[in-house]
Amino acid sequence: MAILNDGPNGPIRGKFGSVFAYVLNGQNIVRGARKPRTTPPSQAELLNRKKTKVTNDFLTYLFPIVKYGYKNLLIDHPTQNAANLAQSHVRKDCIAIDANNEPYVRAELFKPFRGTLFTPENAEMQLMDDHLHITWTPPDVNNLEEWVKLNVVIVNVEVLADMRVAIVPARLGEYRLQSGLLNCCGKGLHVYIGFENSYTGQMSDSVYLGKLD
Repeated sequence: MAILNDGPNGPIRGKFGSVFAYVLNGQNIVRGARKPRTTPPSQAELLNRKKTKVTNDFLTYLFPIVKYGYKNLLIDHPTQNAANLAQSHVRKDCIAIDANNEPYVRAELFKPFRGTLFTPENAEMQLMDDHLHITWTPPDVNNLEEWVKLNVVIVNVEVLADMRVAIVPARLGEYRLQSGLLNCCGKGLHVYIGFENSYTGQMSDSVYLGKLD
């Protein structure tokens, strides 16, 4: 059974004869019935499935973060959402193949924040007793220095992630981060920072600071 949204001239939703109609990201989609497959998947298809799995595993705890960090990209991609854009980024830019022909995600290539604002320069980090000391060169942008602030993401892959947004002005050039995730650094933590203009919402691409073992 199909539903005629908005009367006989509106879009159809549901099964109509031999086709199915639905709305995906604001677009009306019509497709034929799927036919059962009779041939085994090729090696390329199997590899593609593995890439999809490692991508989704990597992003499991990052979807709420990319929803925030990718929001400005949605302006140019109105038919997609942040999760789609993040998955596309990981698959296109971050997947590598190991010696056993198994795909994995290179965390250092991932960007939890995306945008056109200037990025932090000469950024470094040092793990202290109970905090992470992050430093960068203060940007030389006088008119924006009070609005531009630091964003931080810490990722324990496939376990947990922590995000701090607009925490200190970029002009300070340093931040001392305390997080419960720092107690898990023996399992490997990846750290990313970026800038955000808290007035306009504009963001920079993130910068990868490294891995804490």
